[in-house]
Amino acid sequence: SDRSLYIFTGSNQVQELNADGTTTTDISDPPTDWGSNYPTFGLNHENRLWGGGNYNDPHRVYYSTTTNHEDFSDNNSIAIFPGEGQKLVGAISFKGVMILWKFPRGIYLIDTTDPTVANWKVAKLSDSIGGVAALGHTNIDDDVIFIDSSGSFHIISAITEFGNLGTRSLSDVHDMNPFIRENFNLANLDQTRTVFYPAKREVHFAMQGTGNTTNSHRVVVDFSTPQNPRFRVSDRDTPVSLWLKEDSDNVPRLTMGDNAGFVWNLDQEARSAPAGVGYTGLFQTPHLDLSHIDPQLASKKKIFDFLELLVDPKGNWNLSIDIVIDGETHETVQFNMGSEGAALGSFVLDTSKLGGSEILNRRKQLTGSGNRISLIGYNSGDGQDFSVAKFLLYYRLGGEAAGT
Repeated sequence: SDRSLYIFTGSNQVQELNADGTTTTDISDPPTDWGSNYPTFGLNHENRLWGGGNYNDPHRVYYSTTTNHEDFSDNNSIAIFPGEGQKLVGAISFKGVMILWKFPRGIYLIDTTDPTVANWKVAKLSDSIGGVAALGHTNIDDDVIFIDSSGSFHIISAITEFGNLGTRSLSDVHDMNPFIRENFNLANLDQTRTVFYPAKREVHFAMQGTGNTTNSHRVVVDFSTPQNPRFRVSDRDTPVSLWLKEDSDNVPRLTMGDNAGFVWNLDQEARSAPAGVGYTGLFQTPHLDLSHIDPQLASKKKIFDFLELLVDPKGNWNLSIDIVIDGETHETVQFNMGSEGAALGSFVLDTSKLGGSEILNRRKQLTGSGNRISLIGYNSGDGQDFSVAKFLLYYRLGGEAAGT
């Protein structure tokens, strides 16, 4: 059969766009239950089209026949613990089972591995956390990542079999919850859009910042180091929608639709948006008392002598580092991101040997002292990348030898 696109909006009958057509039409045989109460989410699972979240029966999910994805004429459906939560808000196909989320709490699964429908089973995974959006989750290899109604990020992992699925919070591990509460509009988390970007091993969540009514931020979870996923946040764009689109090398690349109707290709080498205008890149290290080196250092005053950076040279511009000691900004030091030495003729930075393509050492003297130290690095020039491999902090204690 021709491929078809099915569109679930919650405000209109499910639409089908068939093959290379240009006009959508209502699906031919929707469940009679839907009437004017249309489903808010849908998915393809085990050769059937599924839909749910309709207002008149928000705890029920419906499925088509295997031979016709538009044939719901038998009203085939499954009730998902109707006494719990407010409504179903989303579902995903995962390792032969369907995982479903309710708002504000409740995660469930349907085991459809048996070819006989009568043998399908519904089980509860969690009644303490739930989902919030039809697109608030995505597959990441052997896992599923999702956002809950409090703005926390979780991973569902298959430990042994589907009956032993467990959840763990990435937000708790990385202490992201206070940041999310302070900087994001938790009332509109149902507008969250999520996509896994395999080329960079990243999951992107498009969300609304505090005071915004349209998606204004991307929360990115970097899984390039699986044992230690890392978070970052971008407020540069207006990511109303996110998806993947193949580039000229057939690599699925991150793509964004904004609130003005424009489609943007993200993660591009050529910098064109905003054209010729830089934006701030910023990071901060934790407030460290160095007790991870020696527990006795927690209560001792440290004299900070030098800060050394190992950098991958990017160009002749500076990275500013604010030195925050005991919660107060003490001083700002500048580290050049270019190559060492004088120019000999002409060469291309970061490609020619004279351009300093190897890791470089940069050291600056510090003048402060205290118990805890944090580093805030930033710059905002157009195209002014920075890449820091390591920070080396040189310090000493009163009357003791220096250490790093």
